Amino acid sequence: MDWPINATPQQIFEWAVQHFAYHADTEVWGMPEFWATPEDLSADAAKNGGVVFGDCDDFAGLCVHALRANGHPARYVTVATEICPSGMQFDHCIAESNGLLFDCRYLQGLQSVDDLQVVGYRFIEMSGLQPGEPWTEVAVAG
Repeated sequence: MDWPINATPQQIFEWAVQHFAYHADTEVWGMPEFWATPEDLSADAAKNGGVVFGDCDDFAGLCVHALRANGHPARYVTVATEICPSGMQFDHCIAESNGLLFDCRYLQGLQSVDDLQVVGYRFIEMSGLQPGEPWTEVAVAG
């Protein structure tokens, strides 16, 4: 995969949108949930004409890896996007860099925390800015 070089967060977002197609993990990886490494993403793209097939955490991973490779701080963020009538919540994964959110549900442009809270996202936890750093729960003001 040709990862972007010397790219801004906006350029990385545009690159990720062009190199991603949403597919369930069961279809791509043969299991209900799979978090791909940069090597996995590159191998998947090589099979699919330069396009990564995957779900929300694969799009987030594509963005996090490209952002970090270009010297931008980046982390994964888990959010609850909907609460079902049964009370179950739907969790979704996005990438964050300096307050900008990279979300495969909003491919028309980068979002801010305020943008996604307006549409009902509730932030749950986030990774560290470096690989291997622990995840932390997001404190919710209330």
